[in-house]
Amino acid sequence: MSETLEQAEAAVRAGDMAKAADLYRAIEARDGESAPVHYGLGFIALHGGDAAEAHRRLSACLALDAAHHKARAALGSAALALGRPTEALEAFERTQSESPTPAGAINIAVAALQAGRFDRALAALDKSLGRIASGGAGTDPRERAECLRLKAEALAGLARLEEGLAAAAEAQRLDPRSPVIGQTLGILLRRARRPDESLRHLLAAWEGGLRLRALALEIAETQQARRDGSGCLEWLDRALVEGGSIRGARDRAALWSRAAGLYERENALERARDAVDRALALDPRDGQGRLVAAILDRRAGALEDAQARLHELLAEPGAAGSRTLQFEAARLADRRGDAEAALAHATKGNAIAARPEHVTRMRAGRRARLSAIESALDVIRHSRRTLAP
Repeated sequence: MSETLEQAEAAVRAGDMAKAADLYRAIEARDGESAPVHYGLGFIALHGGDAAEAHRRLSACLALDAAHHKARAALGSAALALGRPTEALEAFERTQSESPTPAGAINIAVAALQAGRFDRALAALDKSLGRIASGGAGTDPRERAECLRLKAEALAGLARLEEGLAAAAEAQRLDPRSPVIGQTLGILLRRARRPDESLRHLLAAWEGGLRLRALALEIAETQQARRDGSGCLEWLDRALVEGGSIRGARDRAALWSRAAGLYERENALERARDAVDRALALDPRDGQGRLVAAILDRRAGALEDAQARLHELLAEPGAAGSRTLQFEAARLADRRGDAEAALAHATKGNAIAARPEHVTRMRAGRRARLSAIESALDVIRHSRRTLAP
């Protein structure tokens, strides 16, 4: 058996995945399931873009050999490809704790960013940057640049936008030809309300070879921020025909639903409806697509349909904490003539806007310190009232 396994592994190293898969299946048919065979076939499935089969095989491998670190890391990659970043983060963090590698910290950061756990991404990246700094002059500057790029995204997610911009600018200084870094810098500049600078970096990334639908969509959104409606629509159309970068149904649905939102804000309502229909056909549970559909229903006067969609969205776990949902519910209630409900939703939306999501995720110690500060302020206010003439 070991000789045939060696042949299969050699075929993988040579890049002949079809031959390797045939060898692994022959071993499985002859000898039954085993951790090495499950791992080999899982790795090949992941390499071929079949994340579901990769996940199944790698899970089976770990059921037989829980200490198979490569399988756990690959399982994280499969979970990430399936749109399950929290599961991926758990797999990467466990792998890193048991068998640390330089790439492991990057994997954790990528999964944490997708899961919205910006604090965990930042911690992993700071460790990685510390390791790179201790490596001296022999370290590839591009590795540090990529860590800084991801750190910029984490900082922006924590509402530390100026620090994020500084990290992205340093990343670009280290690797000025990287279109991915240019894209990140452009996105952060738009969030900082500097759309002209943002557009310059995003277009440079496009011209630098990053011909991705997602980038075209970023350019469209930046054109909208510049109040260039025709430019927005031009790049939206390009985003929806440009190929090569969106593979999974969920990712394609997210593309179409985001495009639908941009079309709606440009008052291109027919295009918006077509885009949202495509999104929901690909993923009926896509949250942004369902929200845009509710907005379009409201604008078309189909108030009961809009109400049903919003009621369903607001009933989902955590959805009541969405500022966007609360404000849309307020608009719909106002349109329906329910002033009390409109005020209630608008008040909730304003409260969420005043206390961003990253603040509500503070660890217990930070929350306790914040509570102490608020208590101290209450004491000061009370003292002022008492001492006032």
